[in-house]
Amino acid sequence: LARYEDKLLVAAGKTLRLYNCVNHDLLQTYEEATDTLLSITADPSRKRIAAGDLAGNVYIWEADQTQPQRVILVQPRE
Repeated sequence: LARYEDKLLVAAGKTLRLYNCVNHDLLQTYEEATDTLLSITADPSRKRIAAGDLAGNVYIWEADQTQPQRVILVQPRE
């Protein structure tokens, strides 16, 4: 779970959803994750949302877009 302005971000499996906190309406669904989402963060000032999955991918969405703007593969150093 994460907050985005007056809204709530909820990750379930490979899907991230944005809900209205007042009436609980689903506002947006963010997809394209290849594995289970583990972490979520939001930057309302830049209108961006990011989430990381089990495969090591970090997805960055523009808040008003359903497809990620960018996907970054994070690999550990050896």
